[in-house]
Amino acid sequence: MQSIAVVFKIGLLGVVVSCAASCAERSTGPGGQETLGIKVGGAATGPVRWSADGKEIYYVHSANLAGGSDSIEAIRLADGMVRGLAVDTADLGTYLELSNDGGRLYYTSQQRATGLLTLRRIDVDGRRDTSVADSLGMGSAVLSPAGRFVAYYRQDGAALVLNDSSGASVVIGSGSPLAFSPDGLQLLYLGMCAGGAGQFCVVPISGGGATVLADTFSLDNEGYSKLARWAPTGVQQLAVLNGYPSAVYVTNVSMATTTKVWSAGSNPEWILSVAWSLDGARVAVATTGCNPLEGTCPANPNRLYVVDVASGRSTTIAVTARGLLGVAFSPDGSRIAYAVTGTSTPFSGPIYYQALQ
Repeated sequence: MQSIAVVFKIGLLGVVVSCAASCAERSTGPGGQETLGIKVGGAATGPVRWSADGKEIYYVHSANLAGGSDSIEAIRLADGMVRGLAVDTADLGTYLELSNDGGRLYYTSQQRATGLLTLRRIDVDGRRDTSVADSLGMGSAVLSPAGRFVAYYRQDGAALVLNDSSGASVVIGSGSPLAFSPDGLQLLYLGMCAGGAGQFCVVPISGGGATVLADTFSLDNEGYSKLARWAPTGVQQLAVLNGYPSAVYVTNVSMATTTKVWSAGSNPEWILSVAWSLDGARVAVATTGCNPLEGTCPANPNRLYVVDVASGRSTTIAVTARGLLGVAFSPDGSRIAYAVTGTSTPFSGPIYYQALQ
């Protein structure tokens, strides 16, 4: 009998799970008819981001595995017109973030020969593309609310704050930046600030020592932190638990409260990625019914849910046998976008979007 193949491609914004044709022969998990939103087009292989006005979607496209270059592109929802913003022979697929004023995109570029990871910034009209920082230790950065500062994780393990206007940088702690405070005056990072690792630390950007907000929230059986945000009500953490059943939790670290907002229940589903709406009111959960431990995979195993955090109400947005990548909420939280990829490298596919109730 032909063996079942389950391929995982791990990226910053999610995991693509693709099944070989033989996966459809198994019926050990959720299946059903393929259900998708409105197809826009494009060919995304990495992160997806909405424009500030909600009229375009930015995404990363990689042609490296096909002998080409990586690019950052924008596609217009009204007519599917694609325009290129940046083209590079380096790998661009790990990070993409829009500035709060909607005027610039931050992205990472990794040289294939040296592995050097550089943070770059490009205007959304594609005119100015400049280097912000190099020697990043991981492909992510955090932008302050007013756009003045960028915090990132350096190769030597230090979190830095960069002044965009002058380019000056200063080391303010040791760890990985998570979020700026709503007023932009403090930085939350995950690291060591009181003699122990794995702590939520807060440091003022004006200088001074870091303080411990709390030890990181942990769950038994493969629980791990996915996202953190600093809301007016305090620091919140999104955590997932993969198991039987898989579940998503929201913890208010400042208030020491934890709420389960989604559970797979009796369905054998594994959580692949999560995304948070800008206001924190909704959480997107991408799952698969494929079980990599048992080698089982039903028809159309991959699903995308949107969960209302306050009520716990869950809505199924997408059902497919293809990969779900780059899930992102629109700025006002009223729509959600995602790429539906093929089952072979480089895992590129068109972008879909859907209005939310």
